[in-house]
Amino acid sequence: MFASSLGAGAAINLYHEKMQSITQEDKKNYNETVQNSEKAGDSYSRSLTKQEEERMQSLRIAYEKRGKFPENKIREVSKKKDIRENELAFCTENSTFYLPQETLTEEQILEIVDYMEKRDYSVREQNKVVEETPQPDEKISKKEAMQLACKSIETMYEVSTDKADVTCEFNATRTAKGKRLASYQIALKKQTWLFDALVEVDSKEGEIQQIAIEHKKQEEYASGIKVDKKKFVANASIIKNIQKALYPEDKVQKISMQYVCEKDNTLKRGNVKYIVKAETGEAVVYLYSMSTKSVYQMYRLEDASYLDKQKSQDELVCEVEIDG
Repeated sequence: MFASSLGAGAAINLYHEKMQSITQEDKKNYNETVQNSEKAGDSYSRSLTKQEEERMQSLRIAYEKRGKFPENKIREVSKKKDIRENELAFCTENSTFYLPQETLTEEQILEIVDYMEKRDYSVREQNKVVEETPQPDEKISKKEAMQLACKSIETMYEVSTDKADVTCEFNATRTAKGKRLASYQIALKKQTWLFDALVEVDSKEGEIQQIAIEHKKQEEYASGIKVDKKKFVANASIIKNIQKALYPEDKVQKISMQYVCEKDNTLKRGNVKYIVKAETGEAVVYLYSMSTKSVYQMYRLEDASYLDKQKSQDELVCEVEIDG
């Protein structure tokens, strides 16, 4: 199904309709699958080729923004023993996508994207706690959260938020252990900006938890960018300045950067990850796009050791420590 004849707004509505059509039973099943999995994240039975990775990125965008969906659903099995040789399937036992040896077709890639999108949406919905207003013990008000979000965008991207369209929603979720996580989600848009932004502010601590931007014309991911270690290190000064402005009280223990180098010495996904670790054991991660020359996502982690678990076993991750 491809909404090629529809406008962008209508296509995005198709995406939301597809997500909202997921039944409560399916949402519950997706959530239980994630909670019961032996692994923290997904993996593949073989490495994706560079061509498959690039198509995965472009088809994910087409899925979300243009309503391009697969004709069928991926085969899902609960045990590894039920996998059929050379057939696409997802095993919930070990969160692994089993791929055929031949190059994945467009339909097969869309089936993988479809599963990921529906599962991630379902987990978010299942864990959502309906709260129309913040609780009395919230450290920061809605107005203060919006002001903090505006200030952070002005700091990171050197733009003015004056006359920007700013909306704010409050929501709370609970972890699998029952811990309450409450935050304000602030969306910022302005016609003269090159991007739209979303800022998450932790309502209990009054801190920026996450910032993500989406460029209107450029893609954050790009292929063919040559690895330039000196330039990557030089860009760390941008990260240091942002870190000092957003988290002035943090005592930085270490700053490092990570990137994945392809066989042809190009940068995989076209981005560099900068990690700022604090003495408290927390960390702030910045994803820098070499194509847009800006940070397109940043997020704060309570436990920096989680980053070590994220490293893919089948990728050559280059890690460089930078002077704080």
